[in-house]
Amino acid sequence: MNNKIGPQRNPQMGQRIRAFRGNLNQKQFADIVGISQGNVSKMEKGMVPDPNILLRISKLGNTSVEFLLTGKKPERLSVVSFGNKQLPEGISLISKLKGPGSAGTGIEPDDEVDIQLAFRDDWLEKFGGPEKLVALVIEGDSMEPTLFDKDVVVVNKNITAIRSGGGIYSLVWDNKRMVKRLQLNPQTHRVRVKSDSPRYDDFEVDPETIKIEGKLIWFGRELK
Repeated sequence: MNNKIGPQRNPQMGQRIRAFRGNLNQKQFADIVGISQGNVSKMEKGMVPDPNILLRISKLGNTSVEFLLTGKKPERLSVVSFGNKQLPEGISLISKLKGPGSAGTGIEPDDEVDIQLAFRDDWLEKFGGPEKLVALVIEGDSMEPTLFDKDVVVVNKNITAIRSGGGIYSLVWDNKRMVKRLQLNPQTHRVRVKSDSPRYDDFEVDPETIKIEGKLIWFGRELK
């Protein structure tokens, strides 16, 4: 008689881990947990991992292994819900603002911090550390197909001037925050504010009328 126990599968556990991952992609989540991207993919398909891996995931989210396996005693499922003392070595948090970045006509800025996102220190240090970066959620469709509604973006606050060739920036104009592609017009010396979607018209503003909060350097998207 063959008493060998085959790999266990728990599709519901996989769905909970996928929800827990949130807006991070599989590679980012794998780096935080300390496993491979392939293992994250297998877990989300229902493969039950080593108990130590489940324990690390549960500690990161201030939840329990029991919840991951069974769904009992649910707690907040978010990869950003843990504090600095719970972070693995080499990982730090950046603030995400409650107010979105408008990919449209603009939204009144809201600089209240609602959650935090985890990133590797070696990546953060390239931009001066976590205090120099801030995250926003995109609201609107004017930057499609580059950025979509509900994408999470990271803004480098070190860059507050339009660089040669332009780029995508977070800015405040007319007391409204928006995320747009900016370019300097060498003929008029004005700032061209552009949307990537052809459904929206470009326009120009005087440089002194806008506040550039920073240049976008990263985005994350939940795949449907």
